[in-house]
Amino acid sequence: MNTNALLGLNATAIVAMVLLVSRKYKTLLTPLTFFGGYWFISTVLAPILYLQLKLFPFHRSAIDYSIFLSILYFVVLGMVFLVNFSPLDPLLSALVRVSRPLTLQDSDDITGIAIGCLGLQFIASYCALMVTGGGGWMWLTNTREAYSYHRIGAGIWWAMAQADLMLLFLVLLFRRRRTVWEVVFLAFIFAVVDLFLGSKASSLSYPVVGMLFVNFCVRKVRVRFIVLGGALIFCSALALQVTQASARTLIDTLTYFNYFQNSAMMIASFRQFHFRYGMVTVSNLWFYVPRALYPDKPFAYGQHLIADWMYKGAAKHGFTPGMLQRSVGYADFGVMGVMATAVLDGWIAKAAYQYLVTRRNLVSFVIMGQIGFIYYIQLFPTAPFPIFWIWLLTQGAVFWIFGSLAPVARNRGAAEYVSSPIARPIDREPHPEISGN
Repeated sequence: MNTNALLGLNATAIVAMVLLVSRKYKTLLTPLTFFGGYWFISTVLAPILYLQLKLFPFHRSAIDYSIFLSILYFVVLGMVFLVNFSPLDPLLSALVRVSRPLTLQDSDDITGIAIGCLGLQFIASYCALMVTGGGGWMWLTNTREAYSYHRIGAGIWWAMAQADLMLLFLVLLFRRRRTVWEVVFLAFIFAVVDLFLGSKASSLSYPVVGMLFVNFCVRKVRVRFIVLGGALIFCSALALQVTQASARTLIDTLTYFNYFQNSAMMIASFRQFHFRYGMVTVSNLWFYVPRALYPDKPFAYGQHLIADWMYKGAAKHGFTPGMLQRSVGYADFGVMGVMATAVLDGWIAKAAYQYLVTRRNLVSFVIMGQIGFIYYIQLFPTAPFPIFWIWLLTQGAVFWIFGSLAPVARNRGAAEYVSSPIARPIDREPHPEISGN
C-alpha cells in the first residue's frame, strides 16, 4: 500500500472512530473528537504538506510505517471508548468520595472572598514567574518571547498560574446559573488573559471547556454549532500563529505541526536507539525531583528524552520538539508499546469523561480538565496526577474554610444556588453504555 493510500486510510479511521464514539455518547463533544482534530492535522494534513514540499529528510518506508503506527494508536484508542470495560471509573469515583469535603463539590463554599483569594493566587504566581524566569516586564510586552526563552527554572510558576486561572474560570461558571452568552463572554475574557502566559493551546482551551459546560450544564449544543465553534477555534489558532510570529501563512501553520515528522525521524534512525524496554517511561520519574535539590537532574526525560537523542543537547537549551503520543510506547516496546499506550491513554480519558457525563459538577470538570482531553488541554500543565490532586485538595480546603467562616453568605448561597448545575441532583438516568446496563 502506497503512502497516499495509507494517509487516506488514516483519515478514514479518524473520522470513523470519532463518529462511532459520538454516536455512543449522543454528542460530538467527546475527548476523542477533540483529540481527533489534533490527530487529523498532525498525522494527515501535515504529512501531506510535507510530502508535497519534499520536507521529509528520510526514506519513504519510515513515513509509511509511522502512518501505520498512527492508525493503530487511534483505532485502539477509539475502541477503548467503544467497549463498556472501564477499570478506572470506580477508582476515580472512590478517590473523589474519600477526598470530601475538600473537592469543591458544595456550591455553598464558593464565596466571593474565596474567589478573590484564588484570583490573588494567580497574580502571585504570575509575578513569581516574571521574577524567577528573568523575563520581567517582557511577560506583558512580548509574551511569546518570554514564553520561549524565560520559562527555564520558572516552569512551576507558569504551570501554577495556568492552573489558578483555569480553576478560577470553572469556579465562576459554577457559582450561579449561566446563560450561553455569559459562558461565551467569560471564555473570551479568560482566553485573552491567558495570552499573557504565552501558550496558544492554553488560551484556546477556554472556549473548548466553555462549550463542554454549555452542553452538559446549560443546554445541548447542536452539531452545526459544534462545527462552527471548531472552525472558529481553528481560525483563532491561525490568527495567533500570525500575531505571535510563529507562522505567516497557512503552510507555515501546518508545518508548525511537526509532531509526525519528529516521530517518523525516530523510526528512520531507530537502529541507533533500539528498544529501551521501559527506560523512557520510567525516566518520567525525574519530574518529581526538584532541580534545586539535585542540580544534576537531566534536562531530558520522558518524551523529551527521545527528542534529545535526535537533537543532542537541545533539551538543555529549552528546545524540546513535540512528538506524537505513541512515540514513548514505541521507543520502549515497539508495536505492543503503541497499543498499550493507547489503551492506558483511553482508560484515563474515558474515566474522566464518564465521571463528567454522570456528575456534571465542578469537580468533574476540574478532573476532565486535567486528564480527560488526552493532549494539549491540561488544567495544571505537566503536573503528575498526585501533585494535581494535592493542589486541588489544598484549594478545596481554602474554599471550605472561607465558606465555613461566612455563614451569612452560606445561607444566602443556599437559596441562590438551588437551581444551579452544581447543586441540583442528576435528574436523568445514567447513560446505558456508561452504567453498563
